Amino acid sequence: MTEEFRPIEVVDVGRGDPTPPRPPRPPRELHGVLLTLIAVGVLVGAACAAFTAWTVYQTQQDQRVLYCTSFILSDGQGDTPSYDDMEDEQKRIVDQLDCDVPGR
Repeated sequence: MTEEFRPIEVVDVGRGDPTPPRPPRPPRELHGVLLTLIAVGVLVGAACAAFTAWTVYQTQQDQRVLYCTSFILSDGQGDTPSYDDMEDEQKRIVDQLDCDVPGR
């Protein structure tokens, strides 16, 4: 290598004129975004609460049917006992559950 001075060659890479840079995005309005997030959160919360309430209601209905069936078939013979033949405690529970018992 020699130590003599050589001018640097400038090379253009690519074709055509360079494209101008994109303008920066305008800043977002944070109040609109925050209100949207709050509205979505309220709707999701309401939907979850409604689903929970419906599930609890259905569970209570299923339990009522099971308890009524257990009191009606409590004699073990398959015969439906009459309301008058039940003990006071059984009558109270049957009344609270609103079971369909003959003689009630």
